[in-house]
Amino acid sequence: MPRKVTQEILSSPEQEDVGIEEMEEDEVGSEDNSMLEMISMLKEFQKRKATKNSTRTNLFQNKKQAMYTEARKNADAVVLEGVAYVEHYKKTIMELKASELSAEVQLQGILATVTTLDDHVQAALSLYPSMFDVLSHKRAAEINDACELIEKHGRDLHLSRRRLIREAKTKVEDQLESQRVATDASDLIRHYKSLLLSRS
Repeated sequence: MPRKVTQEILSSPEQEDVGIEEMEEDEVGSEDNSMLEMISMLKEFQKRKATKNSTRTNLFQNKKQAMYTEARKNADAVVLEGVAYVEHYKKTIMELKASELSAEVQLQGILATVTTLDDHVQAALSLYPSMFDVLSHKRAAEINDACELIEKHGRDLHLSRRRLIREAKTKVEDQLESQRVATDASDLIRHYKSLLLSRS
């Protein structure tokens, strides 16, 4: 810190010159000391800041590196899974194509068998054409007779059903009438009993 110099000390001009020079030297010395202190403080501050920044930077770099490693690992896993998926479906497609070919081959074999059977059936039918004509006409006549019989029986069944319904309705009405008569008779008997009991 600069020293305060009072004017009482500096009375003569020579003393004033000496005092001013001393003051300037003191000021220069104290300024140098202040500057050195400031510079050392700045250096210390920058050193601490650099240490703190380097710690933060190291932490950030470590986290970043871990994230990159994890992302690479995940990407590798996805790539492997995708390759396995593609290979699986390539295999499935190849199997489907192979089965398509075998289906076509089987269809060709079935068609050949059916054609052969058809030829045999036609040959057998050509041996007995009149018999099949007679059988087919006879069968058609039997079917027509059966249809007519079913229709006739259907009509008869319908008429019979209507007759049975009418008879059942008549019987129910007769039963209800008999029940009413019986109820009236029992009421009348009770009435006579009560009259007889009241008179005696």
